[in-house]
Amino acid sequence: MRQFGLLIVWCLALAGCGSDRVSETIGVQVHAGNVIDLRAAEAGEWDRVCVLGPYSNDQTAKEALGFGWPVESRSSIQESDGISLLLFVLGQNVVHSVEHPRDQGDFSELSGRCFPREQAQFVLRAGRADGWPELVPRNGA
Repeated sequence: MRQFGLLIVWCLALAGCGSDRVSETIGVQVHAGNVIDLRAAEAGEWDRVCVLGPYSNDQTAKEALGFGWPVESRSSIQESDGISLLLFVLGQNVVHSVEHPRDQGDFSELSGRCFPREQAQFVLRAGRADGWPELVPRNGA
């Protein structure tokens, strides 16, 4: 039984590391002033990324994704204003979700929007009063 518990802890740690790795890659790109390219941050198989901002719920996720996904039970986005939730989608399935800290690149103004993989590039918008690095689509869309 103890080995089973350790296996669960190990799996959860790996899952958390994946999210941290994506956010870390985004943060490095932001602080270097580079284009934020989510294709480099999340190399797995996905065809679009959808953004959910602070206080999003299951209904917000359904409207953005076009299908239901239990955001309230799989993230803390409904109660938090310090993160944006990045949902990497393949077809009609969320294949990876990342609670991304807004101080490492703020996607919150893009809440409810989805971007095809080939357009998942963002740049910094200057002049934000709160100092958080606001991200906007590179192509201006």
